[in-house]
Amino acid sequence: MRSPALLLAVVLAVASASPATAAPVPVRFSESVTHGFLVMKAVSGGATIAHGEFIQYPQGERIHNQLTFRFTDGSLYDEQVTFTQRRVFRLMSYKLVQKGPSFPEPTEVAFDRDSGRYRARAGNETSEGKLDLPEDLHNGLTGLLLKNVPPGAGASGHLVAFTPRPHVLRTTMSRQGEDKYLVGEATHLGRLQNAETRLISNGERTSYRSSSLNTKSAQSASPLAAGSASSRRER
Repeated sequence: MRSPALLLAVVLAVASASPATAAPVPVRFSESVTHGFLVMKAVSGGATIAHGEFIQYPQGERIHNQLTFRFTDGSLYDEQVTFTQRRVFRLMSYKLVQKGPSFPEPTEVAFDRDSGRYRARAGNETSEGKLDLPEDLHNGLTGLLLKNVPPGAGASGHLVAFTPRPHVLRTTMSRQGEDKYLVGEATHLGRLQNAETRLISNGERTSYRSSSLNTKSAQSASPLAAGSASSRRER
């Protein structure tokens, strides 16, 4: 099986699949103009492997954001998200481009709620067609949603991964206290957050669990920017 465009590590396991209820996360903190710069470092040794930029701005009633990482080996990760925030957060469109030696294969994914269609390319394989988007879909919005979840509470939703065919991932998310992080020599506190995703496809369920530190200086939801991740098998 090809690596999903969302960089999700998966382990297949047979399990029964039960339907999930769409429950978009209510807006507690409205989004507006944001511009930030990020640095990605290797887990081993701490060497800088990519520099990033995050831009967010309103377009009428919609909010558009873009997260770009340019790697030292020439690779590119470019994620664009458009959403609304009328009472609840609602993903309207998504586009992801990743290419270069840092990725298993070049990938380009795009889908749009207004048209109900998607286009995806993974390596030399392509796929396109209609796609029914759940109301609680949060590709590119995970960190933003967790910022709006009250402390000690959780949320559920869905992601769509492409191989290049679309696969629906059921997710649960929660906030798990705080931990320290450094900006230069200054120490700050950030929120620890957990996310679990389950791939529902042909009666099989894949479980993926990740943990990350969400800080005020970098609240992007990209799986690429997550602090750590591990996969586990469920039956």
